[in-house]
Amino acid sequence: MTQSDYKHGTCAWCGNQEEVFRDNMLCDTCDSDTVYCTVCRSRQHHESKCRHVFQSHGCGEWRGAGFDPIDNEMKAPFHRLLSAMGEDFAVDLKTAIRSGRFFTWTIAPMIGGGGMLELNGMPQRDGRSMLFEWGDALIKLGEGRRAEELHDGYRWIVSLYKRNTTKANRTTLAWIDQWLWPFAGAAS
Repeated sequence: MTQSDYKHGTCAWCGNQEEVFRDNMLCDTCDSDTVYCTVCRSRQHHESKCRHVFQSHGCGEWRGAGFDPIDNEMKAPFHRLLSAMGEDFAVDLKTAIRSGRFFTWTIAPMIGGGGMLELNGMPQRDGRSMLFEWGDALIKLGEGRRAEELHDGYRWIVSLYKRNTTKANRTTLAWIDQWLWPFAGAAS
């Protein structure tokens, strides 16, 4: 950044009088600690943000359906999560996203593991609701030895929200199809 990128003014986030960026009227601190969510249509602070944005576990960069709905950097972590969950999960997730009713909801203890994770919009499988079954499987992975490597793929799923994230939903459906492709070839 050059000096011409700044001007003296009031930060649009914290309200302090100081040097702010000309393009977004944020001070250096607020520019790095906040992100604009395109779904919520508001700025989110890294300590208290909406479900549609998150910071990548590996590099700390902003990700999610509300930040970049066509974020190809998220395809590999998402595929790792699908590989850990399996083909049935991928097929059910595709069905749920296509329905326009997919979103996650969690109830978790403040300390320790466990809790409940709902994956709304999931179809029934063999007469049983997969609403909680897939959530239980994801919680188990999140508490297991592979939790760190699966973190970003899980957070991508959580960033999706019904029909409010249509671009990210389409991106995710394409990624699921790409992941399922080897299975489709093996079935024929």
